[in-house]
Amino acid sequence: MWGMCVAGMSGAALAQDSKLDAPAAAVPMGTNSDAIRHYDDGKEHFKSGRYFDAMKELEAAYRIMQNEYIEYYLAQTYDRLGRYDDAISFYNKLAGRLGPEQERDRQARLARCRIGKVRAAVDAGLCDEANRNLAELPLGMESKGRAELQGSCEIRAAQDLANRGGCEDASRLLSSIRFNLSRPLAKQKEELERFCGQELMGFKPTTASQRAAFVLFNRGRKLFYEGRFVEAQKPFQNALNIYDEPHIRLYSHRAYMGDFDCRAAQDVVATVLTALDRYADELQADETWCAKYYMEPKDVPEGVDRIALMTQYRVAHRLVREGKTDMAAQLLEKTLTIFERGDIRLAAARFYLQAKRYREAEVVLSQGSSLSGDAKALLARVRFLVRDENTDTDREQRYSKFEEALQAGRSGDGVKAAALLGALQENPYARLEMARRGLSAGEWEKALHAFISVENKIPEAQDEIARGKATCSEQIARAVATRERLRLARERPVEPPKRSVALPWSLMGTGIGGVAASGLFFYFYYNCRDRHDGAMKDYRIAVTPAEAERLRKKADDARREAKIWSTVGYVSAGVGTGLIVTGVILLVTGKEPAEDAQGLSVVPIQGGGAVSWSMSY
Repeated sequence: MWGMCVAGMSGAALAQDSKLDAPAAAVPMGTNSDAIRHYDDGKEHFKSGRYFDAMKELEAAYRIMQNEYIEYYLAQTYDRLGRYDDAISFYNKLAGRLGPEQERDRQARLARCRIGKVRAAVDAGLCDEANRNLAELPLGMESKGRAELQGSCEIRAAQDLANRGGCEDASRLLSSIRFNLSRPLAKQKEELERFCGQELMGFKPTTASQRAAFVLFNRGRKLFYEGRFVEAQKPFQNALNIYDEPHIRLYSHRAYMGDFDCRAAQDVVATVLTALDRYADELQADETWCAKYYMEPKDVPEGVDRIALMTQYRVAHRLVREGKTDMAAQLLEKTLTIFERGDIRLAAARFYLQAKRYREAEVVLSQGSSLSGDAKALLARVRFLVRDENTDTDREQRYSKFEEALQAGRSGDGVKAAALLGALQENPYARLEMARRGLSAGEWEKALHAFISVENKIPEAQDEIARGKATCSEQIARAVATRERLRLARERPVEPPKRSVALPWSLMGTGIGGVAASGLFFYFYYNCRDRHDGAMKDYRIAVTPAEAERLRKKADDARREAKIWSTVGYVSAGVGTGLIVTGVILLVTGKEPAEDAQGLSVVPIQGGGAVSWSMSY
């Protein structure tokens, strides 16, 4: 350690150096002239205050020969140059090797050097190192120097914080001092506490009520800094009863938050938020924490330490604000073994996701007994990221493309969905979605290939994959069988139709029957005509109107029936005549129906299984 030792050497002390000073011939160094020369030169440099030159000469002498004379001057030289560790080492080597008077001088120099080491640490602001060095000082060694330095580093650091506007941190540091301070340091600490108290309270107390509130405020702050939050609430509340001031409310809010009483903490500052604009970030962070983590005592099962649980929540919240999301996630995951909360499980998974620890996020969510909609969506996302087989690290962007593809499919834009999924084939979830789309579109072979590619890669979808494979295999087998039947049907030879000789005679016989039947129909026609004529004759000579009406109706009925038989007779005669003529023509010409007039037309229908038949003459 470099720096000047605070215990400067006086002229009398320098004179004491001659107690180890002896003629060169008396120095027990043998006849090594180089060692003697370096020693003499180093001693002269030391006495002249040229300590760096002295160090070089004395070190050169010590490399040649080691004895207490060189070690004593070398220890003093290191002391002057601030190399306290080296000086202490050489002073300790001289223990028990000097006379009584020289030993007392060694101990005094060693004590001052230790104090100098502490003071150097204080000047550098290394309070932990300064306190550790003070603790290593033997009891009784430089008691005055110890008292002057005890707590001085903390006081100086607190003063620097206060000068930079950091009275909050300065007050915490002052409250952590557990030393018995010297009177000057105690007075300085008291003045600094008063100054910071006024700064933190927001005003300088002048009236009696303000001074009383100030005393209570400082008492509450001391308890607050010691972590005694419940005890700190009472002095703060009493101070508010005497003098209501926003900064007192702020510290009352902090005490309630320390005890995890969010309701009281929010109420106490609700009316003074604008006056505490400087602390808006802190208050907003507290509000966020309460909204996310706070639990009423009635919501915590018996046997669960609510304070310990929410303390861990607070630590996790602080870690997130510091950017240590992975550590926050681990801490929240541990709390789930104490008390199950779905929102905490979701928060832990999100923090793991932010830290790109996808597998841990999947494990946390998979262990949840009942997941919310947000948790299920997040689980689907982390599973996509965990099982992504692409070698690069841009998994989040690929998941965004996957979501875009799903949205396009839901909106009916199948072309866009297929294009996006095709670019994500390294991911099994994208291939599974392609298999689903192929299944719904009847593209069995494509769907089957996609189902096979994701088999044993998506544990939660194994049942769906097995059903999809079975469906595709069944449809493919059915299509293959249909194609085979169609092939055989096309390849089967068509037998030529047999020549029909009886057809013309059948036609003529049927025609003759039709003509004969027409004669019978005309017989019925003439019979109806006779009945009509007789009725009309009687009608003309009828005596009564009733009789005339009856005969008229009888004549009309006979006329209608005659008309029907006439029509049927003409049709029968015409059809019969046509059949006779056709039969005669076929018999005379000897022609038969075309060979392909009766045949089978087989047309495969896309999608499988449909066959159309047609017959023609």
